[in-house]
Amino acid sequence: MDGDRRSASGIRNWMRMLLAVLLGNLIYFVAEPFLPRAFVHELYKFDPGLFLDFALCVVIYLALMKVR
Repeated sequence: MDGDRRSASGIRNWMRMLLAVLLGNLIYFVAEPFLPRAFVHELYKFDPGLFLDFALCVVIYLALMKVR
């Protein structure tokens, strides 16, 4: 029984992470045309745009954790 509860909890957490990544990327790509050039992500580079996208995902994930 305890294993079932842990498994369900893991699935919920995974779904929360997936939702955070999808929403964070959606928000970033909708806002990208309006961002300053410095915050536009270039493919295969670590740049401020990548970190902004990541930060959006983290903020959304933390907000979803609070809603829980």
